[in-house]
Amino acid sequence: MKGFTNNFGEYFLPITIIFLICYIFYKIYKWLKPTPFPYVKKTLLSKNELSFYKKLKPISEKYGMHILCKIRMADIVEVKKGLRREEWSKYFNKIKSKHVDFALADPDTMEIAVLIELDDKSHIQKNRAERDNFVDKVYSVTNIPIIHTYGNDMKTVEELILTVLETS
Repeated sequence: MKGFTNNFGEYFLPITIIFLICYIFYKIYKWLKPTPFPYVKKTLLSKNELSFYKKLKPISEKYGMHILCKIRMADIVEVKKGLRREEWSKYFNKIKSKHVDFALADPDTMEIAVLIELDDKSHIQKNRAERDNFVDKVYSVTNIPIIHTYGNDMKTVEELILTVLETS
């Protein structure tokens, strides 16, 4: 047993140092290793939106317009300047997270000619109806036409688009 004690004491320090070095490298590796973000890819359009997009595409091409999808309201309209910061923030917060489903834009200027909101049965709900009323009011005040559709009657959608294009 005496030989074991001598050998143990002889190797204890080097083994401990090696273990300590490995542990330090492990900690440094974990510290430097990038943390994975909790994000995953998703589709831009729902099945219903994609179906409508495919029906809208020939209409947009017929009138020489580009289709834009899921545009943030705050990228279409802005809060007028000159308001106090708190008041400006209050109004900006109302538009910053809202989106419109589609827009038709002039390909040369990217100026929006008409917005298209693809409605579904959720738009009947009180909070959704209130949201739609607010959005419609903002676009009305800023002279940006918006069409609401269930996407079933593309002939009517095309007629509405044509009416907008002819009057602008």
